[in-house]
Amino acid sequence: ADLDGDGIPDIVTPNSNNQDFSVLLSQSPTTPAISSFTPQTGSSGTQIKITGINLSGATAVSFGGVPATSFTVVSSTTITAVVGSGATGNVAVVTPNGTATAGTFTYGALQIPSITSYTPASGTYGDTITLYGANLSLVTAVSFGGENAHNFTIVSDSVITAVLDTGATGDIIVDAALGNDTVHGFTYTAPPILGITGFSPSSGPQGTVVIITGTGFSTNTAVSFGGVPAVSIKVVSDSLIKAVVGSGATGLVRVSSFNGADSLATFTFVTAAPAPSILLTSCTPMSGGVGASITITGSDLTSATSVSFGGVPAASFSIVSDNEIVATLGAGGTGEVKVAGASSADSIPNFVFTYDSTKTAPQGAFQLVSFTGDPVAGRSALQWQTVNDAGVAYYAVERGVDGSNFATISTVKSVAAGGLGHTYSYTDSMPKPGVNFYRIKVQDTTAHYTYSDIIQVQMLSMTMPVYPNPVKYGFFLVDLPSVKRPSVFRLANAWGMIVQTIQVPAGVAQQRINVPGLLPGTYRLCWTDGVSIAYQTILVLYK
Repeated sequence: ADLDGDGIPDIVTPNSNNQDFSVLLSQSPTTPAISSFTPQTGSSGTQIKITGINLSGATAVSFGGVPATSFTVVSSTTITAVVGSGATGNVAVVTPNGTATAGTFTYGALQIPSITSYTPASGTYGDTITLYGANLSLVTAVSFGGENAHNFTIVSDSVITAVLDTGATGDIIVDAALGNDTVHGFTYTAPPILGITGFSPSSGPQGTVVIITGTGFSTNTAVSFGGVPAVSIKVVSDSLIKAVVGSGATGLVRVSSFNGADSLATFTFVTAAPAPSILLTSCTPMSGGVGASITITGSDLTSATSVSFGGVPAASFSIVSDNEIVATLGAGGTGEVKVAGASSADSIPNFVFTYDSTKTAPQGAFQLVSFTGDPVAGRSALQWQTVNDAGVAYYAVERGVDGSNFATISTVKSVAAGGLGHTYSYTDSMPKPGVNFYRIKVQDTTAHYTYSDIIQVQMLSMTMPVYPNPVKYGFFLVDLPSVKRPSVFRLANAWGMIVQTIQVPAGVAQQRINVPGLLPGTYRLCWTDGVSIAYQTILVLYK
């Protein structure tokens, strides 16, 4: 195993107490321990690399009890030491926090790798050749006819498997830090020269799968259409490739690899007609109950296949024109009004579903036991507890920017039965910066209602510079309030419809937001990383 990542396999040995290395790690965070050393055999003057933990401050290194001639503490995990007169036995490192040992180091003649046989005796690019011998765990490189193997795997101290690259006929050589070994007679068979005989279809838009036939195709083949690389390539066999057209261009189909390149004319790139893109502009009215008729306006609405309110499908809908849909509410829900088609969708937020309140209220003394709210991950988490609410039809959650003016942002249906109480929760995902005021409107089944006390939830609003603002050139830049966590920008128009969402990874301090084609007007930019939230008003002057 290559424990320290230097490309040289390390010898992992048991410690002097025959304990697993992981046990040593669990004993103390400062206790030194040796995980490996290489080479495992050496004589005076041999440099030994020792790997472990907590090796900083080492004051002595020994081999079989005989001090090293010299040693260097490379890091807390690595020491290089030169064998002195030496002896067979444990390798020991003395530090202020204790002594780490590992064994057994053999003092004597240096070990070098040797090859006794290999199979098969010949091969071509990509073939696997198995080498047999001794001390092969020390090998750092394998070559065939002077050309390095594509890669090799040390199976054991006596077996290596190597994958041929371009290769050449000649000697097989294994190299190690202490020496090398050579075996003769390997024959490399060059693969056929790459060539294209045909492709189909001869035209298509982005995403078209093109079948290319020919010879000499390999796993590292590159394909392009009119000079533009394919999105993906699958080499089915030496004579067949499946390639997916990317952004594409009309021109040659070109295939290239280590064994040559070839081109064939001509692939015609087709610019696909844009798919219908649903865009919503209004919803009237913005509240209603079962059976209510809701008119939705926008564009490309003839491609609509579904309409929902708060995630609940409409009972029915009728496409009046490309710009208008009339939907009938079913069970409904508070939230987004969403219209979706096969290839696009759009939504308008803040629809409020109202429940039936015409039933006869059963007897009982309703009580709103508690109503609380807390800021959680940039949102307002509200909770209220009730007793005897079987006569309640629903609860309307209202939000205000002060303690006098409120608007309903959601409705929650009563779930209590038989006069029992319940604990309800609602999360306001888009609170305003600063103080948010909330109250609960309790609507009973006889159309009477009462209000809860008003509570306040303080949301942290952070600075978010935007420039240029007003926007004149189709883009603007935003300095992120925080870069500690991944975050998201949402740009909404004057109707509250989200027109653009941008995910930003952690560590990004400034984000460019492109807004080509936006109608002139006022937009609201919201940023959140799940903990904090910030808002900014954007004025777009030109498309």
